[in-house]
Amino acid sequence: MKAKLPFEEQAIKDTLAIYLKEIVSIEIWRNFIKRYPNIINENEEIYYLEELDIFSLHYKSLVIEHKNSELTIIKRWNFFKGNYPMLFKLARAFLAIPYSTSKVESVFSEFKAFKTSYRNRLTVENLEASILCEQYFRANNPRILPDMVDRYTELWTTKEN
Repeated sequence: MKAKLPFEEQAIKDTLAIYLKEIVSIEIWRNFIKRYPNIINENEEIYYLEELDIFSLHYKSLVIEHKNSELTIIKRWNFFKGNYPMLFKLARAFLAIPYSTSKVESVFSEFKAFKTSYRNRLTVENLEASILCEQYFRANNPRILPDMVDRYTELWTTKEN
C-alpha cells in the first residue's frame, strides 16, 4: 500500500521545500518551473529565475528565521509576496494541495449520515446547516440556555395561534 501512495514520488517530496522546514538544494526550486509549467508559464520563467537568484542568497537565513518564528507558513509566504511574487505564486499553488483526502471523505460520510432516505427532502442549505451545527456542537459542549427554551416555546405558541 505504501508504495502506491503518490507521496512517495520525488516531485511531491520536493514540494516540501515550500514549507521552509529545512534547507534544500536550490536546484529543487529550479526544477519546479520544468515540472509545473501550468503554475509558472514561459513568459514568467525569466522573472522566476531572477527572483530565485535573489532568494538563494538569503535562503539559509530565511529558513532559520522561519523555523525560529511563530508565523505559519501561509503568513510567511504572504510576507514574502512583495519581494518574491513568482515564488509566492508557486508556494500558494502547493500550499493549496491537500496531503490527504481523509477530511473530504469524512465530510461525505457526515452528509450520508444526515441525508438518509427518511430525510431525502432536505435542501442543500438545511443539510449544510445541519452538518455545521453537528460539527460545532461536537467540538464544543452544547448547552441549552433558558433563553433558548423561552424563544423555542414562544415560536411554537405563536405558530399554534
